Formats: sequence, C-alpha cells, structure tokens
Amino acid sequence: MTAASLPVDQWITPATTRGEARRLVADAFAAARLDTPALDARVLLCKALDIAAIDLATEPDVAIGPAAAALADMVARRLRREPVARICGRQEFWGLPFALSAATLVPRPDTETLVEAALKAMRDEGRAGSRLRILDLG
Repeated sequence: MTAASLPVDQWITPATTRGEARRLVADAFAAARLDTPALDARVLLCKALDIAAIDLATEPDVAIGPAAAALADMVARRLRREPVARICGRQEFWGLPFALSAATLVPRPDTETLVEAALKAMRDEGRAGSRLRILDLG
C-alpha cells in the first residue's frame, strides 16, 4: 500500500517534515499523472506553509506542523485536477499578479502569446502611438 492510496490527511500530518511532504506530494501527483508533479508539490507546500522556495530547500527537516490540514486540503483538490492557480487563489499574467475567485477564469500562458502577437501586429502597422481600444469577449 502506498501513501497515495490512503486519504491525504493520513499521510500528511503535523509531524511530516517539509522534505518528506514535498516528496510524498510529488509522488502522489506523479502517480495521478499530473503534468508537473514536482513543481505543483513545491508551489502548494510553499503556499500552505507561507514560506519561500528557498526555505523549503534549505530547511527540509522542519516539521510542517499545523499547516498539515491546509496542505492536505490543497493536495486533495489538486488530485481532483483543480488548477494550482485556483487552489492558491492567484495567477501571474503579463507580469502582474491577479487574484482568482470562483467567478474568474485562470489566465493562461497562451493568452499572453495572443497579447504579444496583437501588440506586435499593431507595432508592425504603425499604430503603437494611436489610442487603442480592446474588447475582451470572454
């Protein structure tokens, strides 16, 4: 029996260390065939613990303590395929952080590509200095 076959709150406990949690969560995400298991594990662990990635790397033996419940909830949500940005409540777009709610869409990298292409097309037509109006239909 693997940790991933148990309910998340049984293998993520307050005594679990940061390093163990990172490995266990990444393994569970890999077993679930998520695209970026190690990255997702790191981002969610840092969010749950309210620490920077460097803290996770330099202090892997620190127990996660009371953040275990929040992390277990985040991991369960990710295993149900909820996007990491939605779980964290933020997503960067065009270099700016945007808050997410149930009523908003998660900004996608391919939309940034579309914005870049539109700006390039406008520059190519010599309209960069003119007043620009944009209508976002969804």
